[in-house]
Amino acid sequence: MVEKSPAIEKLLYQYLHLPIAGKKIRCPYWRDKIEKGIWGPLGGKGKVNQIVRATLVMAKIQRIELKELSGEKIENFIRKNRIGLDCSGLVYWLLDALDREKGGNGLVDDIPRAKGRFLIRANVEMLTNDKVTIPIEKISDVKVGDIIRLQGGKHLAVVIQIRKARNQVKEFVYAHSSNLTEVKGVHLNKIMIKNPDKGLEKQIWLEKTYKGENYGQKYFRLEKGDGVRRLRVWI
Repeated sequence: MVEKSPAIEKLLYQYLHLPIAGKKIRCPYWRDKIEKGIWGPLGGKGKVNQIVRATLVMAKIQRIELKELSGEKIENFIRKNRIGLDCSGLVYWLLDALDREKGGNGLVDDIPRAKGRFLIRANVEMLTNDKVTIPIEKISDVKVGDIIRLQGGKHLAVVIQIRKARNQVKEFVYAHSSNLTEVKGVHLNKIMIKNPDKGLEKQIWLEKTYKGENYGQKYFRLEKGDGVRRLRVWI
């Protein structure tokens, strides 16, 4: 049995297959480097249509014929022009879609300070603080849409599928946008559940870093407050 959300699946597919110049492009990772004053046109928070539009506009300004480029070169073009998506941007929009699927009106009214003048302003702290979320301690209690806090509170992923056999959790599929992983940008990976009575730090993370290290062992830091969180509006 697989638990999943049609709304999340649909939106995630769009981020994984941006329709640009007759090709399907994986959305690259981009995070504004605020401390250095380096900003992208969408702040790493863009919706699918905004990312596509910004790419086409930038190509027109630079007189680049995207139809003549390979998919890999288009992805590089998007990244070099600071148009990709960061981790909190992806998590926000996937959970926004899930909230609407649940009958809500999206997250902007549920996340304090999330609304900016033009874009959402969601970040890791905003999406995982105790006023907005609660911790989920047991593997068996995790649901689709729960947030995985990583890197000591510097990164987010979101559970998009839970696979069970005989009512026992066997696998989590999560989505995130990262530049520290073997596959960069928006992508999926898995956690195999071998010790259901233990936390995520005791499970088998299949993802690798770009250096070939085990992603979970490297970046899931229980001692620094990492763990699974759920939005309070869904309790």
